[in-house]
Amino acid sequence: ETMAPAAPRDEDADLIAAAAAGSAGGRSSSSSKGGSGSAAATESLARSNLLRLETAELVREATLRVSPAENHRGGEARWAPSARRYVDAVREAVTGLGGATLGPEAAAFPPAEGDGRKKKGRLYRVPLESDKHVKSARGSKRGDANAGWTFPFAGGESLDVVPVGSFGADGSAGLAARHANGGVVPVLDLAVLFGGGDGGFVGGKDYLNHRYTDKRNILAVHVARQLSQKKHRKSIGEVHLCQVFGDARKVGLLLTPPDEEPGKKDSKKKKRKRGGEEAKGGGEKKAAKLRFRVRLIFGVKPTSAESSDDDDSDASSPWLESWIPPSRLLPDRRNNRPLRSKGDEEEDEDHEAGPASWTPHYTNALAEDLHLVRTGDLVDSTIATLTPDSGGSTPFHEALLLLKVWSLQRGLLRGHDSFTTTSLAAILVYLYRTKAVGRRMGRVQVLSAFMRFWSSSDWLGEDGLEESLRGTTMTPEGVLGRKIRRKRACVIPAGGRNESQTVRDCAQAALYKEGVRGTDTGGEPGTEGHVPPTLLDCYRAAYASPSCASASVASDRHGDGPVLLDPTMTVNYLGRLSAAFVRESRDEARAALRAIHGAGLGGGKGAFGELFLTGRRFWGRYDAYLRLPVGSLPGPPGGRKKKEEGADGDDGDPAGGHGRAWGADGHDLGHDESLRRGIVGVLRRALGDRAASVRILSAGNGDATSAPDPASEVGGVTRDGDGCRLEPVRGAAPRRGYASLPSDRPAAAPTAPGEGGECVAVGIRIDPSRSRRVVDRGPPAEDADGTAAFRSLWGDTRAQLRRFRDGAIVRAVVWDGAAEAEGEGAEGGPARFAGADRCMGGIVERAAGHAVRRHFSRPGSKATAPPSFGLRDMASLVDGVAPSSPGDSPFADPSALHRDAMGAYESLAGFLRRNSAAPGGQSSSSAAGGGNPLGLPLPIDEVEPLSPSLRYSSLFPPSPHPLLGGDDASAGRWTAGTSGNGDDGGPMLVQVRFRGSSRWPASLNAMGAAKCAMLVRLADGIEGMRDGRGG
Repeated sequence: ETMAPAAPRDEDADLIAAAAAGSAGGRSSSSSKGGSGSAAATESLARSNLLRLETAELVREATLRVSPAENHRGGEARWAPSARRYVDAVREAVTGLGGATLGPEAAAFPPAEGDGRKKKGRLYRVPLESDKHVKSARGSKRGDANAGWTFPFAGGESLDVVPVGSFGADGSAGLAARHANGGVVPVLDLAVLFGGGDGGFVGGKDYLNHRYTDKRNILAVHVARQLSQKKHRKSIGEVHLCQVFGDARKVGLLLTPPDEEPGKKDSKKKKRKRGGEEAKGGGEKKAAKLRFRVRLIFGVKPTSAESSDDDDSDASSPWLESWIPPSRLLPDRRNNRPLRSKGDEEEDEDHEAGPASWTPHYTNALAEDLHLVRTGDLVDSTIATLTPDSGGSTPFHEALLLLKVWSLQRGLLRGHDSFTTTSLAAILVYLYRTKAVGRRMGRVQVLSAFMRFWSSSDWLGEDGLEESLRGTTMTPEGVLGRKIRRKRACVIPAGGRNESQTVRDCAQAALYKEGVRGTDTGGEPGTEGHVPPTLLDCYRAAYASPSCASASVASDRHGDGPVLLDPTMTVNYLGRLSAAFVRESRDEARAALRAIHGAGLGGGKGAFGELFLTGRRFWGRYDAYLRLPVGSLPGPPGGRKKKEEGADGDDGDPAGGHGRAWGADGHDLGHDESLRRGIVGVLRRALGDRAASVRILSAGNGDATSAPDPASEVGGVTRDGDGCRLEPVRGAAPRRGYASLPSDRPAAAPTAPGEGGECVAVGIRIDPSRSRRVVDRGPPAEDADGTAAFRSLWGDTRAQLRRFRDGAIVRAVVWDGAAEAEGEGAEGGPARFAGADRCMGGIVERAAGHAVRRHFSRPGSKATAPPSFGLRDMASLVDGVAPSSPGDSPFADPSALHRDAMGAYESLAGFLRRNSAAPGGQSSSSAAGGGNPLGLPLPIDEVEPLSPSLRYSSLFPPSPHPLLGGDDASAGRWTAGTSGNGDDGGPMLVQVRFRGSSRWPASLNAMGAAKCAMLVRLADGIEGMRDGRGG
């Protein structure tokens, strides 16, 4: 039995229509327009058809199908049966675990003698941050024997192991072969689900203060330790702890299958073949090639009370039933409270505290674990409405695969602060259900619709923000209100409803509206006391902050992010994305649209290569790279000592030490994420329009490099240089551990290696047209709040009162070359180059360095490594190191050297033209008898530069010859990049052009002799004028 051919898609129909229109246009316009319309239509048809054929080949080679159950449609990978057997072995091992009483000790490293851990207590494999753990840790330090915290685990029988993500989706949507997966073997996701509520593993008020997070992570470590036992090694292989989505607070397990599949017997033919290979290889056994890995993600079982997403009846409404009260999943709740609030206060505190204390990101992380299975059902129900081809693939599968390859090439997928395959699939589900993408559209059309949707949506409310507020007093309230009003928030429609009907019928939206009924909205959005009237408005306010690129707008919160909600309006699929990622990905989406429509690099003919073959990851994307040593970064605000509390308030900070420029959202984002976003936010304020983009290096966003990996296959693996952290479970010696209390832990998780240890890397894309601005002018004097924010950002030593030509007296920062104020050029500090302020990144480096040292340095830390810019010493090849005083070296400034060379050239050119012309306006023929000072028979019309040093194209600045007053070898350190008198150390070449004349000989040899004679006469004339023999 064969399948009927699928109906032609709109993409094919468009191509046919374009061809017909092109031929008709050519016939109708051949007489008037010469066939120009036909040529344009033909070119468009060829470009679209070529891209369609190329993407079809990419999809064919990159598609990978591995189903959890046996697939009778075919097309699966050859190793799919082996993967299913391994998944069954993992499921059997997990569900066969015995019951136990768990606690923080289950996640601790074994005690070791003489390793220096006694001073700070035990080290743990995962970060534990709940109030119960902190209280027990403090009690243990005081010697309280009853300070322990334990909870029961009923055993593996209480767990469900189900496939999720691409592995669990219909047709393995989003699963890609290794060569299309960034060189990383495919990872099959399994959800380990435990019960919630009465009798479950979690329940009560475990949703507060990281209690659920600690319980889940402790269970993950317990399962990892059990699977790492000797009895499971042959069937399970290696077990590593990993960070799901790059979040240290969300721990999962990465399982690497053993070299030999257990329980599978080789045939006699394979045994004989393998035996011959072993005999030839000296008896060494060849390791099997790694085909896949399995990741265990821990979450909560879905309850039977959940309404089906496909239920089209009017009586049902989108609703999520869980052990957490529905009101606690609203974005304006305060589910992670400081320890001093005792954790169990009344719920009315959530409204009284205001948006600054909301925890939308923390709450969304809880909701993610409730939706592990439901998200897969949402994707499958959308795929079911599409018509598959003979291989079972739909445009949804193909477009998702293309989006995955496109994102991987740009470092926008996999890891911390990036897309996931699930989030890309959720966006496609929204486009299909809102009819923005038709069911008959082809993969290229769906890809184009995604790029248009992502690039045109104002996810942050920032589009045109600076222009709209220019000329007015910018306040944090005004910026926040403008963002909330313009910010786009989307809801995936439920089955049988459109987007507005889903919001209208949503039980969660009705619950929120009932809670705020009769409450005064408090004026405009962003103002104090304002209460959003609807749940969608509440999400807009929860994922917005006053952060912007203005130095006069203070903001210690940077929780901006996009909003794409599920039909129950309880989980935001894009909640983990930062504002920096949204800006970067929108720029890439605009470039992708230009390439698809023929306006990209290569005129559209190279659209496929531009989209899917050209890599632009972190280390090749930016102009400057700033490395911040982890040891010098500040820790959590609650863990700082009293003498450190005023660190940010030094230098005359009007806030009195409490005007931090970041960190007020640490209770929501976590300290690591708050620090990373704070670095980006402060650098954007400090650099302003000098920087077009600022982004932190995140896991999965670096370049692919070949390096050994403890979790890789034998022989190494091609992986991201900043790949997600993997910690082995076997072995007592901790490679990285977490202290009991957050205040005793490192300030931040490292993202890149550095010369002085691990560091956090920041990429900066510089705007060359604005980077050379010397003065950063503050707000008007009457703007007291703006002036206070400006002083808090720069400090009084930098932000000084200055009078301008327009009569205004305001605070301003002037980058006037005071190297001592920046720590440059001092002993032990970074070298300052002479032309740095005139080149593209000089002032950028100094402004960024000052902001980082002021706001992100830990007082009293033992780390002495200052923040450094990557590859900054490359400037030493071009620019000389600035001398300590102006008189130390006259040749330290490359710009002065270029000016001197150009001045010498202009002087020589004027001298030759002036002294070769016929005197008194005589004809050129009268000059033959020596009628000009140089005695030339023909005047010189032009002196043209040939040397690169005279055409502004020389790599190195010119330097005078030592015999002509230039530096000698002993002073060469000041002009390390100079190349002598020319590009190759020779003289600078110029071309002398004589006036045309009929007397020039026609013979080539005779012309050469004439030119030689002219040059001899020119040399004699110059010498004669020098000796006073000329005219």
